[in-house]
Amino acid sequence: MTDLPLSEFPRVKPLLDALATPVVIVGLDRKITYYNQAFVVFAGLRPRELREGLACLVCKGQQGESCLSDRCVETGNPISLGEVPIALPSGGEGRITVVGVPLKDAHGKTVATLEQYVDVSGEERVHTKYRATVDLEREARMRAEVLAEEVLSQFKELQEAHEKLRDAHEKLREAYSEIVTLSKSVTVGALAGGIAHELNNPLAIIEGHCEMMLDVVGDLKKKGSSEAAPLEEWIGVVRESVDRCHKITKGLLGFMRGPTSTVPAATPLKTVIEEALSLTRFQRVARTVDIQVVVPDDLPPVPLIRDMAVQAISNLVGNACQALGGKGCVTIKAIRVDGRVEMRIADDGPGLPDEVRLRLFKPFTSTKAEGKGTGLGLFLTKFIVERHGGKIAVEEVPRGTTFLISLPLNLPR
Repeated sequence: MTDLPLSEFPRVKPLLDALATPVVIVGLDRKITYYNQAFVVFAGLRPRELREGLACLVCKGQQGESCLSDRCVETGNPISLGEVPIALPSGGEGRITVVGVPLKDAHGKTVATLEQYVDVSGEERVHTKYRATVDLEREARMRAEVLAEEVLSQFKELQEAHEKLRDAHEKLREAYSEIVTLSKSVTVGALAGGIAHELNNPLAIIEGHCEMMLDVVGDLKKKGSSEAAPLEEWIGVVRESVDRCHKITKGLLGFMRGPTSTVPAATPLKTVIEEALSLTRFQRVARTVDIQVVVPDDLPPVPLIRDMAVQAISNLVGNACQALGGKGCVTIKAIRVDGRVEMRIADDGPGLPDEVRLRLFKPFTSTKAEGKGTGLGLFLTKFIVERHGGKIAVEEVPRGTTFLISLPLNLPR
Protein backbone atom coordinates (compact mmCIF):
# COMPACT_ATOMS: atom_id res chain seq x y z
CA MET A 1 0.00 0.00 0.00
CA THR A 2 1.57 3.32 -1.14
CA ASP A 3 -1.06 5.62 0.30
CA LEU A 4 -4.64 5.55 1.57
CA PRO A 5 -7.32 8.08 0.58
CA LEU A 6 -8.91 9.48 3.69
CA SER A 7 -12.31 8.74 2.22
CA GLU A 8 -11.49 5.02 2.33
CA PHE A 9 -10.80 4.99 6.08
CA PRO A 10 -14.39 4.25 7.20
CA ARG A 11 -14.39 1.19 4.96
CA VAL A 12 -11.09 -0.22 6.22
CA LYS A 13 -11.62 0.73 9.90
CA PRO A 14 -13.33 -2.59 10.84
CA LEU A 15 -10.34 -4.41 9.39
CA LEU A 16 -7.94 -2.26 11.33
CA ASP A 17 -9.93 -2.81 14.53
CA ALA A 18 -9.66 -6.58 14.10
CA LEU A 19 -5.89 -6.66 13.49
CA ALA A 20 -3.76 -8.37 16.14
CA THR A 21 -0.95 -5.86 15.66
CA PRO A 22 -1.08 -2.29 17.03
CA VAL A 23 -2.31 0.33 14.48
CA VAL A 24 -2.63 4.13 15.06
CA ILE A 25 -3.37 7.23 13.01
CA VAL A 26 -1.13 10.23 13.77
CA GLY A 27 -2.29 13.69 12.76
CA LEU A 28 -0.24 16.66 11.59
CA ASP A 29 0.06 17.76 15.23
CA ARG A 30 1.82 14.47 15.96
CA LYS A 31 -1.08 13.34 18.19
CA ILE A 32 -2.75 9.94 17.95
CA THR A 33 -6.27 10.31 16.62
CA TYR A 34 -7.11 6.64 16.17
CA TYR A 35 -5.92 3.34 17.74
CA ASN A 36 -7.16 -0.21 17.64
CA GLN A 37 -7.60 -2.60 20.60
CA ALA A 38 -4.26 -4.30 19.95
CA PHE A 39 -2.56 -0.91 20.57
CA VAL A 40 -4.40 -0.51 23.90
CA VAL A 41 -3.13 -3.87 25.04
CA PHE A 42 0.39 -3.22 23.73
CA ALA A 43 0.72 0.20 25.36
CA GLY A 44 -0.98 -0.85 28.61
CA LEU A 45 -3.16 2.24 28.58
CA ARG A 46 -5.93 3.16 31.02
CA PRO A 47 -9.23 4.70 29.80
CA ARG A 48 -8.34 8.15 31.22
CA GLU A 49 -5.09 8.29 29.24
CA LEU A 50 -7.00 7.42 26.07
CA ARG A 51 -9.48 10.26 26.58
CA GLU A 52 -6.75 12.86 27.21
CA GLY A 53 -5.01 12.21 23.89
CA LEU A 54 -1.64 10.67 23.31
CA ALA A 55 1.49 11.78 21.48
CA CYS A 56 3.10 9.58 18.83
CA LEU A 57 5.17 6.88 20.56
CA VAL A 58 8.03 7.15 18.04
CA CYS A 59 8.73 10.90 18.12
CA LYS A 60 6.96 11.65 21.41
CA GLY A 61 5.22 14.54 19.68
CA GLN A 62 8.53 16.24 18.75
CA GLN A 63 9.47 17.40 15.27
CA GLY A 64 12.61 15.86 13.79
CA GLU A 65 14.09 13.03 11.77
CA SER A 66 12.67 10.49 14.17
CA CYS A 67 9.14 11.62 13.43
CA LEU A 68 7.75 9.14 10.95
CA SER A 69 4.62 11.25 10.44
CA ASP A 70 6.60 14.34 9.38
CA ARG A 71 8.61 12.30 6.86
CA CYS A 72 5.44 10.81 5.35
CA VAL A 73 3.89 14.31 5.03
CA GLU A 74 7.07 15.66 3.40
CA THR A 75 7.55 12.85 0.93
CA GLY A 76 3.95 11.73 0.47
CA ASN A 77 5.32 8.16 0.38
CA PRO A 78 5.25 5.19 2.82
CA ILE A 79 8.14 5.09 5.29
CA SER A 80 9.44 2.11 7.32
CA LEU A 81 11.77 2.17 10.28
CA GLY A 82 13.89 -0.62 11.71
CA GLU A 83 13.92 -1.43 15.40
CA VAL A 84 13.12 1.70 17.38
CA PRO A 85 13.29 1.91 21.18
CA ILE A 86 10.16 3.42 22.74
CA ALA A 87 8.86 4.34 26.16
CA LEU A 88 5.43 2.86 26.80
CA PRO A 89 2.75 4.98 28.52
CA SER A 90 2.43 2.24 31.13
CA GLY A 91 6.00 2.89 32.24
CA GLY A 92 7.69 0.00 30.48
CA GLU A 93 10.14 -0.02 27.59
CA GLY A 94 10.11 -1.88 24.31
CA ARG A 95 11.37 -2.08 20.75
CA ILE A 96 9.25 -1.94 17.62
CA THR A 97 9.49 -1.84 13.88
CA VAL A 98 7.17 0.77 12.24
CA VAL A 99 5.54 1.10 8.83
CA GLY A 100 3.89 4.47 8.01
CA VAL A 101 1.37 5.03 5.17
CA PRO A 102 0.22 8.59 4.24
CA LEU A 103 -3.53 9.36 4.44
CA LYS A 104 -4.48 11.90 1.70
CA ASP A 105 -7.54 14.04 1.19
CA ALA A 106 -9.45 14.48 -2.08
CA HIS A 107 -6.80 16.90 -3.37
CA GLY A 108 -3.95 14.44 -2.78
CA LYS A 109 -2.57 16.28 0.22
CA THR A 110 -1.23 14.20 3.15
CA VAL A 111 -3.29 15.04 6.23
CA ALA A 112 -2.35 12.14 8.55
CA THR A 113 -0.24 8.96 8.78
CA LEU A 114 -1.40 5.40 9.36
CA GLU A 115 1.28 3.65 11.49
CA GLN A 116 1.53 -0.08 12.17
CA TYR A 117 3.77 -1.34 14.99
CA VAL A 118 5.39 -4.74 15.26
CA ASP A 119 6.38 -5.48 18.86
CA VAL A 120 9.88 -6.98 18.60
CA SER A 121 10.47 -6.85 22.33
CA GLY A 122 7.15 -8.66 22.85
CA GLU A 123 8.46 -11.63 20.93
CA GLU A 124 11.59 -11.56 23.04
CA ARG A 125 9.48 -11.34 26.19
CA VAL A 126 7.45 -14.33 25.04
CA HIS A 127 10.65 -16.22 24.28
CA THR A 128 12.11 -15.19 27.64
CA LYS A 129 8.95 -16.27 29.40
CA TYR A 130 9.02 -19.52 27.45
CA ARG A 131 12.61 -20.16 28.53
CA ALA A 132 11.70 -19.27 32.10
CA THR A 133 8.70 -21.60 31.91
CA VAL A 134 10.90 -24.40 30.57
CA ASP A 135 13.42 -23.78 33.35
CA LEU A 136 10.64 -23.79 35.93
CA GLU A 137 9.25 -27.02 34.51
CA ARG A 138 12.73 -28.59 34.59
CA GLU A 139 13.26 -27.45 38.17
CA ALA A 140 9.78 -28.65 39.15
CA ARG A 141 10.46 -32.03 37.51
CA MET A 142 13.78 -32.35 39.35
CA ARG A 143 12.11 -31.43 42.63
CA ALA A 144 9.32 -33.90 41.90
CA GLU A 145 11.90 -36.62 41.25
CA VAL A 146 13.72 -35.81 44.50
CA LEU A 147 10.41 -35.74 46.36
CA ALA A 148 9.40 -39.05 44.77
CA GLU A 149 12.70 -40.62 45.88
CA GLU A 150 12.19 -39.28 49.39
CA VAL A 151 8.61 -40.60 49.47
CA LEU A 152 9.78 -43.99 48.15
CA SER A 153 12.57 -44.10 50.72
CA GLN A 154 10.16 -43.20 53.51
CA PHE A 155 7.71 -45.81 52.21
CA LYS A 156 10.44 -48.47 52.29
CA GLU A 157 11.41 -47.42 55.81
CA LEU A 158 7.74 -47.57 56.83
CA GLN A 159 7.43 -50.99 55.20
CA GLU A 160 10.53 -52.24 57.03
CA ALA A 161 9.20 -50.83 60.30
CA HIS A 162 5.89 -52.59 59.62
CA GLU A 163 7.73 -55.88 59.00
CA LYS A 164 9.72 -55.47 62.21
CA LEU A 165 6.54 -54.65 64.11
CA ARG A 166 4.84 -57.72 62.66
CA ASP A 167 7.86 -59.90 63.56
CA ALA A 168 7.89 -58.45 67.06
CA HIS A 169 4.17 -59.13 67.38
CA GLU A 170 4.70 -62.72 66.22
CA LYS A 171 7.57 -63.22 68.68
CA LEU A 172 5.43 -61.73 71.44
CA ARG A 173 2.62 -64.12 70.55
CA GLU A 174 5.04 -67.06 70.55
CA ALA A 175 6.52 -65.94 73.87
CA TYR A 176 3.04 -65.71 75.36
CA SER A 177 2.25 -69.17 74.02
CA GLU A 178 5.46 -70.53 75.53
CA ILE A 179 4.62 -68.98 78.89
CA VAL A 180 1.18 -70.60 78.81
CA THR A 181 2.77 -73.91 77.81
CA LEU A 182 5.37 -73.66 80.54
CA SER A 183 2.63 -72.97 83.05
CA LYS A 184 0.79 -76.07 81.85
CA SER A 185 3.99 -78.13 82.04
CA VAL A 186 4.63 -77.02 85.63
CA THR A 187 1.05 -77.91 86.52
CA VAL A 188 1.30 -81.32 84.84
CA GLY A 189 4.65 -82.01 86.54
CA ALA A 190 3.30 -81.12 89.96
CA LEU A 191 0.17 -83.22 89.33
CA ALA A 192 2.25 -86.20 88.19
CA GLY A 193 4.48 -85.92 91.26
CA GLY A 194 1.45 -85.74 93.54
CA ILE A 195 -0.16 -88.79 91.93
CA ALA A 196 3.11 -90.77 92.18
CA HIS A 197 3.46 -89.89 95.85
CA GLU A 198 -0.14 -90.91 96.60
CA LEU A 199 0.26 -94.22 94.74
CA ASN A 200 3.27 -95.21 96.82
CA ASN A 201 1.08 -95.62 99.93
CA PRO A 202 -1.35 -98.26 98.53
CA LEU A 203 1.56 -99.97 96.79
CA ALA A 204 3.36 -100.29 100.13
CA ILE A 205 0.19 -101.82 101.61
CA ILE A 206 -0.07 -104.33 98.74
CA GLU A 207 3.61 -105.17 99.11
CA GLY A 208 3.19 -105.72 102.87
CA HIS A 209 0.23 -108.03 102.34
CA CYS A 210 2.24 -109.99 99.78
CA GLU A 211 4.89 -110.58 102.44
CA MET A 212 2.23 -111.81 104.88
CA MET A 213 0.75 -114.05 102.19
CA LEU A 214 4.19 -115.52 101.54
CA ASP A 215 4.40 -116.38 105.24
CA VAL A 216 1.10 -118.22 104.86
CA VAL A 217 2.44 -119.99 101.78
CA GLY A 218 5.48 -121.06 103.84
CA ASP A 219 3.18 -122.62 106.43
CA LEU A 220 1.27 -124.44 103.67
CA LYS A 221 4.51 -125.79 102.28
CA LYS A 222 5.44 -127.18 105.69
CA LYS A 223 2.09 -128.97 105.82
CA GLY A 224 2.67 -130.31 102.30
CA SER A 225 -0.36 -128.55 100.82
CA SER A 226 -0.70 -128.65 97.02
CA GLU A 227 -2.10 -125.11 97.02
CA ALA A 228 1.23 -123.59 98.08
CA ALA A 229 2.87 -123.62 94.64
CA PRO A 230 0.17 -121.81 92.63
CA LEU A 231 -0.32 -119.28 95.44
CA GLU A 232 3.41 -118.54 95.52
CA GLU A 233 3.38 -118.04 91.72
CA TRP A 234 0.42 -115.68 91.88
CA ILE A 235 1.98 -113.67 94.69
CA GLY A 236 5.17 -113.41 92.60
CA VAL A 237 3.19 -111.93 89.73
CA VAL A 238 1.63 -109.39 92.10
CA ARG A 239 5.06 -108.46 93.51
CA GLU A 240 6.46 -107.98 89.99
CA SER A 241 3.54 -105.70 89.17
CA VAL A 242 4.14 -103.74 92.39
CA ASP A 243 7.84 -103.38 91.47
CA ARG A 244 6.82 -102.12 88.05
CA CYS A 245 4.47 -99.55 89.62
CA HIS A 246 7.28 -98.43 91.93
CA LYS A 247 9.52 -97.80 88.92
CA ILE A 248 6.75 -95.80 87.23
CA THR A 249 6.14 -93.63 90.30
CA LYS A 250 9.89 -93.24 90.75
CA GLY A 251 10.12 -92.00 87.17
CA LEU A 252 7.28 -89.50 87.72
CA LEU A 253 8.92 -88.17 90.88
CA GLY A 254 12.22 -87.99 89.05
CA PHE A 255 10.60 -85.97 86.27
CA MET A 256 9.20 -83.53 88.80
CA ARG A 257 12.45 -83.18 90.80
CA GLY A 258 14.80 -83.30 87.84
CA PRO A 259 17.78 -85.59 87.17
CA THR A 260 19.89 -86.91 90.01
CA SER A 261 22.98 -85.64 88.17
CA THR A 262 23.31 -82.60 85.95
CA VAL A 263 26.91 -83.26 84.87
CA PRO A 264 27.39 -85.33 81.69
CA ALA A 265 29.67 -88.32 82.06
CA ALA A 266 31.23 -90.57 79.41
CA THR A 267 28.65 -93.34 79.03
CA PRO A 268 28.44 -96.30 76.64
CA LEU A 269 25.44 -95.56 74.44
CA LYS A 270 24.55 -99.24 74.15
CA THR A 271 23.98 -99.59 77.91
CA VAL A 272 21.75 -96.48 77.90
CA ILE A 273 19.71 -97.96 75.04
CA GLU A 274 19.34 -101.29 76.87
CA GLU A 275 18.19 -99.53 80.04
CA ALA A 276 15.65 -97.48 78.04
CA LEU A 277 14.36 -100.69 76.41
CA SER A 278 13.96 -102.38 79.79
CA LEU A 279 11.60 -99.55 80.75
CA THR A 280 9.81 -99.50 77.41
CA ARG A 281 9.03 -103.21 77.52
CA PHE A 282 6.73 -102.58 80.50
CA GLN A 283 4.30 -101.15 77.90
CA ARG A 284 1.94 -103.79 76.56
CA VAL A 285 2.26 -102.68 72.92
CA ALA A 286 6.06 -102.99 73.14
CA ARG A 287 6.01 -106.66 74.15
CA THR A 288 5.05 -107.87 70.68
CA VAL A 289 7.19 -105.42 68.67
CA ASP A 290 10.47 -106.63 67.17
CA ILE A 291 13.09 -104.21 68.55
CA GLN A 292 16.56 -104.47 67.00
CA VAL A 293 19.66 -102.69 68.29
CA VAL A 294 22.67 -102.21 66.02
CA VAL A 295 25.50 -100.45 67.89
CA PRO A 296 29.18 -101.14 67.10
CA ASP A 297 31.24 -102.42 70.03
CA ASP A 298 33.98 -99.87 69.28
CA LEU A 299 31.60 -96.88 69.45
CA PRO A 300 33.21 -94.31 71.78
CA PRO A 301 31.41 -93.37 75.02
CA VAL A 302 29.16 -90.34 74.74
CA PRO A 303 29.01 -87.58 77.40
CA LEU A 304 25.49 -88.05 78.81
CA ILE A 305 23.34 -87.33 81.84
CA ARG A 306 22.33 -90.97 82.11
CA ASP A 307 18.76 -90.83 83.41
CA MET A 308 17.86 -87.96 81.04
CA ALA A 309 19.24 -89.88 78.05
CA VAL A 310 17.32 -93.00 79.13
CA GLN A 311 14.13 -90.96 79.31
CA ALA A 312 14.66 -89.46 75.81
CA ILE A 313 15.33 -92.83 74.12
CA SER A 314 12.47 -94.46 76.04
CA ASN A 315 10.10 -91.75 74.78
CA LEU A 316 11.08 -92.28 71.14
CA VAL A 317 10.94 -96.08 71.29
CA GLY A 318 7.63 -95.98 73.18
CA ASN A 319 6.14 -93.66 70.54
CA ALA A 320 7.33 -95.99 67.77
CA CYS A 321 5.71 -99.00 69.46
CA GLN A 322 2.48 -97.06 69.92
CA ALA A 323 2.50 -96.09 66.21
CA LEU A 324 2.97 -99.76 65.24
CA GLY A 325 0.09 -100.86 67.43
CA GLY A 326 2.14 -103.79 68.74
CA LYS A 327 2.94 -105.18 65.26
CA GLY A 328 6.08 -104.28 63.35
CA CYS A 329 9.75 -103.55 63.78
CA VAL A 330 11.72 -100.79 65.53
CA THR A 331 15.41 -100.42 64.66
CA ILE A 332 17.95 -98.48 66.74
CA LYS A 333 21.25 -97.83 64.97
CA ALA A 334 24.25 -95.76 66.05
CA ILE A 335 27.40 -94.82 64.13
CA ARG A 336 30.27 -92.41 64.51
CA VAL A 337 30.45 -89.50 62.04
CA ASP A 338 33.61 -87.43 62.58
CA GLY A 339 33.38 -85.92 66.08
CA ARG A 340 29.74 -86.90 66.63
CA VAL A 341 27.54 -89.93 67.15
CA GLU A 342 24.43 -90.28 65.03
CA MET A 343 21.61 -92.45 66.35
CA ARG A 344 18.55 -93.34 64.28
CA ILE A 345 15.37 -94.72 65.80
CA ALA A 346 13.17 -95.97 62.95
CA ASP A 347 9.87 -97.81 62.68
CA ASP A 348 8.07 -99.28 59.69
CA GLY A 349 4.68 -97.87 60.68
CA PRO A 350 2.31 -95.52 58.82
CA GLY A 351 4.49 -92.42 59.25
CA LEU A 352 3.55 -88.91 60.37
CA PRO A 353 1.04 -86.56 58.72
CA ASP A 354 2.53 -83.34 57.32
CA GLU A 355 0.50 -81.14 59.66
CA VAL A 356 1.96 -83.02 62.67
CA ARG A 357 5.55 -82.77 61.35
CA LEU A 358 5.39 -78.97 61.33
CA ARG A 359 4.68 -78.76 65.08
CA LEU A 360 6.12 -82.11 66.17
CA PHE A 361 8.41 -80.79 68.91
CA LYS A 362 5.97 -78.20 70.21
CA PRO A 363 4.53 -78.92 73.67
CA PHE A 364 1.12 -80.59 73.81
CA THR A 365 1.56 -81.98 70.27
CA SER A 366 0.77 -85.70 70.39
CA THR A 367 1.31 -88.36 67.72
CA LYS A 368 -1.05 -90.70 69.52
CA ALA A 369 -4.82 -91.07 69.29
CA GLU A 370 -7.11 -88.65 71.11
CA GLY A 371 -6.84 -89.07 74.88
CA LYS A 372 -3.77 -91.38 74.75
CA GLY A 373 -0.92 -88.92 75.09
CA THR A 374 0.08 -85.77 76.98
CA GLY A 375 1.89 -84.21 74.03
CA LEU A 376 5.00 -83.57 76.16
CA GLY A 377 7.18 -86.57 75.24
CA LEU A 378 8.84 -85.21 72.10
CA PHE A 379 9.02 -81.71 73.55
CA LEU A 380 10.99 -83.05 76.52
CA THR A 381 13.07 -85.31 74.26
CA LYS A 382 14.15 -82.29 72.17
CA PHE A 383 14.98 -80.40 75.37
CA ILE A 384 17.12 -83.30 76.62
CA VAL A 385 18.96 -83.70 73.30
CA GLU A 386 19.72 -79.96 73.10
CA ARG A 387 20.75 -80.04 76.77
CA HIS A 388 23.55 -82.39 75.63
CA GLY A 389 24.57 -80.06 72.78
CA GLY A 390 22.85 -82.26 70.21
CA LYS A 391 20.20 -81.97 67.52
CA ILE A 392 17.09 -83.99 66.75
CA ALA A 393 15.13 -84.11 63.51
CA VAL A 394 12.71 -86.26 61.52
CA GLU A 395 14.20 -87.69 58.32
CA GLU A 396 12.35 -88.02 55.05
CA VAL A 397 11.94 -91.77 54.46
CA PRO A 398 9.71 -93.71 52.04
CA ARG A 399 8.04 -95.67 54.84
CA GLY A 400 7.50 -95.23 58.56
CA THR A 401 9.18 -92.62 60.74
CA THR A 402 12.88 -92.11 61.46
CA PHE A 403 14.23 -89.82 64.16
CA LEU A 404 17.86 -88.73 63.82
CA ILE A 405 19.74 -87.69 66.96
CA SER A 406 23.21 -86.20 66.58
CA LEU A 407 25.32 -85.95 69.77
CA PRO A 408 28.84 -84.51 70.18
CA LEU A 409 31.58 -86.76 71.52
CA ASN A 410 33.10 -83.78 73.31
CA LEU A 411 30.93 -81.14 74.95
CA PRO A 412 32.10 -77.54 74.47
CA ARG A 413 33.60 -76.01 77.58
